[in-house]
Amino acid sequence: QYLFTMALTVLLYDHMLTFPAEVRTLWERKKTYRVLFFLIARYHASLAMIVASVGYFSPAVTSDICRRWMFFIPLGITIPLTLFPGIIMLLRVYALYGRNRLVASGLCTILVAQLLVAIWQLTFPGAILAPATDNPIQRGHTSSVYMCLSLSYDTAIFCLTLGRTSYIFWRHEGRGRTSRNLVDSLIQDGALYFASIFSINLTWVAMIFHASKGLRDAAAM
Repeated sequence: QYLFTMALTVLLYDHMLTFPAEVRTLWERKKTYRVLFFLIARYHASLAMIVASVGYFSPAVTSDICRRWMFFIPLGITIPLTLFPGIIMLLRVYALYGRNRLVASGLCTILVAQLLVAIWQLTFPGAILAPATDNPIQRGHTSSVYMCLSLSYDTAIFCLTLGRTSYIFWRHEGRGRTSRNLVDSLIQDGALYFASIFSINLTWVAMIFHASKGLRDAAAM
């Protein structure tokens, strides 16, 4: 509950801080499908976390309700909040590489595989809730497959962004302040952001393999 409260507080605080910029850059412009997708992804996070807070803090949640409600965590929070940013990052890299279809196809393959593994986990008995007694090694780490794919996707995004940023830097070096500002923006808003996401997911994977049962999914918050 403490970890969830902290995550929800940071999420809502970040939303309030960035709301003025959202109004200027999104609400006051023509609504394209890209803008609508970004808004859906942005508001889904806050709404899903608020709904999840009912399950964490409501005294009306019994054991039977909790068993059904626990499916909302992967279906309503974990999968969408991994998939939506993944699509946004894919579009950014796609634009960064001049709409290169080969790059987009490779990233789409990893993203679709990640989604299929997530669905498989939910239909595989014992994959998420607890290790099976007959083969604890096999089933105990099944939930790590999804995060390992997520880590692979973030690694690909990070390497592609860093590679393209370096290429633009060397290609436009010495061509004026505008080119330098472009490279600085790519480094600040691209590579550093992906590096932070990568480090968080790496921590999550490490905790799945090495932390105790009660702490394995703590980094999911």
